[in-house]
Amino acid sequence: MLVGIINLITGKRLIIYLLFLNGLIFFTSFVVIIATETLLLKSQDVRKLRMIWIGVCAIFFGLIGGLLCCRFYRFGLGVMGLLMGIVIGEVISHAANLENKWVLTLSWGIGIVLAIVSAIFVDVMIIINTSFIGAQAFMSGIDYIVDKGYTYLIGILINNKPIEHTPTLWGMLASSILLNLLGILIQYKAYKNTQYYKINVKK
Repeated sequence: MLVGIINLITGKRLIIYLLFLNGLIFFTSFVVIIATETLLLKSQDVRKLRMIWIGVCAIFFGLIGGLLCCRFYRFGLGVMGLLMGIVIGEVISHAANLENKWVLTLSWGIGIVLAIVSAIFVDVMIIINTSFIGAQAFMSGIDYIVDKGYTYLIGILINNKPIEHTPTLWGMLASSILLNLLGILIQYKAYKNTQYYKINVKK
């Protein structure tokens, strides 16, 4: 929840650090997912040493990815846009009860579009991306306590069982949207400078 609040309120001011953090999380998770799909699920021999190597490689590539997101600013914002698009795609897919084969297509399709938009419209998307990710991180922290299935809805955790669309779950989704709008408003009013980072982004 703390990470969510930081993204919501100070995302634009601390964007360099948040780019590193989001890059670290994204690339670490990506390596873990790929390794799990290609190695562990295809082999019954799950050894502790193999798990350790997967963890080491995931952290290594996560650090590299985080540093790349800091160094190449538009790339970092593109990753944040990709994350936002994937979450939106997951929510739409679950709401529409789409088949699994369409979930990945829709999520990554929206993600790629928002990644491109984020890399082009830098100053605007800084606020939108950080507020969105902050809202989702905050609500995921709440869901960790109340366990209503929100993390499954937005695709952070994987659940093979159908998600129960309860009023509480949709209320949490509505709250995340309101938090997102609130974060955008706070950052827009609080940080008047166009840029707070050292890297010059050419218009």
